[in-house]
Amino acid sequence: MHLATTCLLPPPTLRRIPAEALWACPMVAPIAVVNGRAWITQAGDPRDHVVDSGGQWQPTGSGRVVIQALGGPLAVRIGVG
Repeated sequence: MHLATTCLLPPPTLRRIPAEALWACPMVAPIAVVNGRAWITQAGDPRDHVVDSGGQWQPTGSGRVVIQALGGPLAVRIGVG
C-alpha cells in the first residue's frame, strides 16, 4: 500500500490518489470527492467516513486526516467552499 504525505498544497487543490493508496495530511479544509470513492478518517474523530463521487466531507477538528481510494483511483478537491 502506498502512503503519500505531500501536504503543502494551497486550497483549492485537486489531488489524485491511486487505487487503494493512502494520503495523509494535517488538514482543516473541507474535501469534495470529484471522482471515485473515498474512505476518510481524522485523528480525534472516532467515526470513519465513506464518501462517494459528488459528496463532501468537513473536518471536525485539526487532527491529521487520512484518505484512502476505495476500489479504484480517486480524485478529491481540497479546500472547497
